[in-house]
Amino acid sequence: MSPHAHGDPWPVIRVLGIFAIWMYVITPLIIKSKQKMDAKTGFEHFDPNNLPPAVVSHFFNNVQALVNQGFVVSAYLTKANAVTNATPILIYLVNRQTGDKATIAAIQTNVNGVTQFRSQYLEYTSRFTDDTWISTNNIGTVGAFKPTPQGRTTRFAGLNDPGLLYRIHKFVVGKYAPNKTKVLPEPGKEVEGFEKSYRESFEKQAEMGLLTLNATQGYYVTTFYGAYYMTLSLLWPFKQLRLLANKQEAARVMADFRRHGGFA
Repeated sequence: MSPHAHGDPWPVIRVLGIFAIWMYVITPLIIKSKQKMDAKTGFEHFDPNNLPPAVVSHFFNNVQALVNQGFVVSAYLTKANAVTNATPILIYLVNRQTGDKATIAAIQTNVNGVTQFRSQYLEYTSRFTDDTWISTNNIGTVGAFKPTPQGRTTRFAGLNDPGLLYRIHKFVVGKYAPNKTKVLPEPGKEVEGFEKSYRESFEKQAEMGLLTLNATQGYYVTTFYGAYYMTLSLLWPFKQLRLLANKQEAARVMADFRRHGGFA
């Protein structure tokens, strides 16, 4: 009887091996060769009346809720291909009474000529005079960037109540930064302040070795370490582990919020 009569597992193993090599070894190298992140300042303003229909309700509903909480719209901003094949569209708001900022955003991607919105979210941020910050958002995915020691972010995936999300944000700030002083851009310089924070997000990744700046062309590219870190963090099992960690952290914060009468 042939030794292969009961099935030879090696063809399957070879296919799985080739797939693994492609995804975990070759794909990061492709990302390194193609991925660019625009380091130039200068977001463009857009007319909110021309928002794509797919995201009108996301922006309109959140803006109304935030205005009711004391936020004021500072700018409507976009930047074509801020990252290769990805264009952020966002509304930037400031609440000068509380010292907080908010971003309502949608990320438009263009892959092989197909344009779609891959992510829509709301994020509150409090930045302090010691250059640390706390953010609370409802992003349902994991990011490719490495967390920085200066910041603390909690993600409540699927929490689409802007008021509740803001109350949780203020609770987290009160718990982890009770004595810190918040800082906001000067009136009239909100866009400059936003762009400064945007640039710093890349600079901090470069400091940690994930990115390097092509000063001549004005964009960041990944290092070898960065290409592998950023790609593998979005692949199984690392992505699933990070999503689980985010979910557990959000549940822990929500339970703490509830214990302290957050829903009273």
